[in-house]
Amino acid sequence: MNNSSQRFLSPCLAAALTAVLIPHLRAQQISLTLVTPGVLQDRVKQVAEDDQQRMQTLEKLFKEAGCPEVSEQEVKGADTPNVVCTLPGKEKRTVVVGANYDKPSKGEGVIKNWSGAAMLPSLLESLNKSPRRLTYVFVGFTDHQHGLRGSRAYAKDLKKDTTLAMLDIDSVGMDATRVWLAKADKNLVSGLARVAQSLKVPITGVDLDETAEVDSQPFSDKSIPTVHVHSVSADKASIPGSDKDKADALQMTDYGNTYRLLAVYLAFLDTTLGAQAAPAAN
Repeated sequence: MNNSSQRFLSPCLAAALTAVLIPHLRAQQISLTLVTPGVLQDRVKQVAEDDQQRMQTLEKLFKEAGCPEVSEQEVKGADTPNVVCTLPGKEKRTVVVGANYDKPSKGEGVIKNWSGAAMLPSLLESLNKSPRRLTYVFVGFTDHQHGLRGSRAYAKDLKKDTTLAMLDIDSVGMDATRVWLAKADKNLVSGLARVAQSLKVPITGVDLDETAEVDSQPFSDKSIPTVHVHSVSADKASIPGSDKDKADALQMTDYGNTYRLLAVYLAFLDTTLGAQAAPAAN
């Protein structure tokens, strides 16, 4: 998330919008297995000092989490590849769950964005214990700091009819879960808000500055529905990518709530996203 400033919704506007987006969540056949808080904390603490080590650590965490297929996608101009974990489903239609892993020039880069990358293996593990209708692809993007090279390379050949959605996790765990509403698909946000209300996990709408570069943008450019999740509040906007971007900036209660919300949300999407008129599996 490259941004020099943020545009924040007023509390009243955010509350009003949330109230509109949240109908009662009906009972759904949702199956998943949440990892323990200890596992979640151990993974985010394994923050490395450079991009090569971060890439290797992410691959290791995916394998430890039971990813059935871990691969690397070479990215032109980048020193490290995209790290890709694929969880096959009955259908070839996919949901992409992404976060960049490259380290900013200042600070330890815990919030920006090891916090997002380190959550990917735990989300994979949550979904991996039960059969899935959709295919989930978890991607650690390289070179976010250089024009979104990693996410642009991955999204380049994707098609809207086979990629149903993209969830972008960026700079989470400083505070409660935020969503960039102005750039998000309304249906995806509505579903996320419904899940949040059901779990009683706090969530609000906070738009970033229009000039901010986020890894969901290349997918939006391909007309793929996206939702960008972060934790950047007004009083903590200066932390990501700064000298203050260290382990003590991460609040494990907020980080755990974001993980739990997204894990259930992804399982929820498996039962609802594109369920009507779904094509037969090949």
